[in-house]
Amino acid sequence: MEKNPENLAIRVWEKVVSSRHLSIIRNALTLTLPLVIAGAFAVLINNLPIDFYQEWMIRLFGESWQSFGGYIYNGTFAVISPIIAFTIGHSVAEDYNARNTLNRIHPNIVALVSFSSLMAIIEPLTVAYSISYRWTGIHGMFLGIIIALAASHLFLHLYSVRQLRLAFFSEDADETIPYALHGLLPG
Repeated sequence: MEKNPENLAIRVWEKVVSSRHLSIIRNALTLTLPLVIAGAFAVLINNLPIDFYQEWMIRLFGESWQSFGGYIYNGTFAVISPIIAFTIGHSVAEDYNARNTLNRIHPNIVALVSFSSLMAIIEPLTVAYSISYRWTGIHGMFLGIIIALAASHLFLHLYSVRQLRLAFFSEDADETIPYALHGLLPG
């Protein structure tokens, strides 16, 4: 019986699409869609290549009319990598917690901190306590995805080891204090 190459390609594609990690990445990217749309809209409005439109906007709002769109860009695309790292941490936690009810917020924070720390190591700046914008924008997105996946999974694995959780018991303590301390060593 001859194998149909189209059926093989479909089966391979179905395996790729149903991958757990790709599902996590897809969910994380979907969470950032409002930011991506806002940033894209700002870039479009600022750079629409129609002379009449550009002249009209200058007459209507003045020479610096593109500043507002630049601010929107700086709040969306210029910081998309840490946001994606955070949403991947969230998606990993959601995927993991669908099977185990362990931890919900710490993977997000660990993913974001891991990304920020690695960016500061890769390209140290002369200004103390900062990371390069080069890595927070689109250029750092792939690295942010990889770091966030690795850091979130590693955290959840370490968090599942009971001996790594700090125990804190007090009758007067808020329940968030023990929860926060449980994630200290794995984080």
